[in-house]
Amino acid sequence: AKVYEEENDIDKSLDYLEYIVRTNIKRPEVYFELGRIYFIYKKDLEKALEAFEEALNLEYHHGKLFFFLSRLLKEKGDLEKAFSYIQRAIEYET
Repeated sequence: AKVYEEENDIDKSLDYLEYIVRTNIKRPEVYFELGRIYFIYKKDLEKALEAFEEALNLEYHHGKLFFFLSRLLKEKGDLEKAFSYIQRAIEYET
């Protein structure tokens, strides 16, 4: 998926990540990358949020996930939650 993204073939990157999800492989980093692609390139906040939440459910607790969740929630207007996630991002990165 990263190779396709680096080649600016975002649709192939997304297809590959969605294929992995459909095979029921529960890897949190796949959900994180899926959410990141939906958020950054497709501007689909709902699908990005679903993927990020699934990464959290699978115990993916990394600063970069909290950072993207904060940005997404800020865009959705949920400033309180956005602030709490940016605080968690800072905690994980320090």
